[in-house]
Amino acid sequence: LLTGVTGFIGKVMLEKFLRTFPVVGRIFVMIRAKKGSNTFERLKKEVIDSQCFDRIRAIRGADFDNYIASKLVTVNGDLTKPGLGLSREDHELVVSNVSVIINCAASVDFNLVLDQSIEINVRGTLRMYQLASELKQLDSFVHVSTAYVNCNRTGWVEEKVYPDIEDPEVVFNRLSAMTVEQLRKTDKDLI
Repeated sequence: LLTGVTGFIGKVMLEKFLRTFPVVGRIFVMIRAKKGSNTFERLKKEVIDSQCFDRIRAIRGADFDNYIASKLVTVNGDLTKPGLGLSREDHELVVSNVSVIINCAASVDFNLVLDQSIEINVRGTLRMYQLASELKQLDSFVHVSTAYVNCNRTGWVEEKVYPDIEDPEVVFNRLSAMTVEQLRKTDKDLI
């Protein structure tokens, strides 16, 4: 299951998987439906029809659309909703057929208010982790974070895991106990 495919990293990962791992049976893609289009239509319009897929299009030629249709399964989901907003049918489909989850979904809007950022980037990831724990055969859960990594550091930041300044769970619990108004009044100080 791949999330975040309408974003840069998710889109590139999907293209790379389809181009370099043709033996993969199916790739489940969680994507939000938008008004006026279903999940596959949105995937096609915003992702598959993009220039990112020109290389596969050239390799596959006239078979491109059939290849994509045979490889991709879309499920309508939303990180901000309980149970990821999955229908009972989609939930069962994922739980029974998925063994790898790669979560690239996030908001990288630096102007997003803190409560919305927490909802998408923290609680959304926890919801994905909960789904992963329900899979009948989980081989791997990968979370890709694209923002706010070591944001408390200045100067040269090495590519390594630094010790936490504060226990992340304690921080999350403290922030979760605050009202939206409290978060919005203090978000600049908290970040």
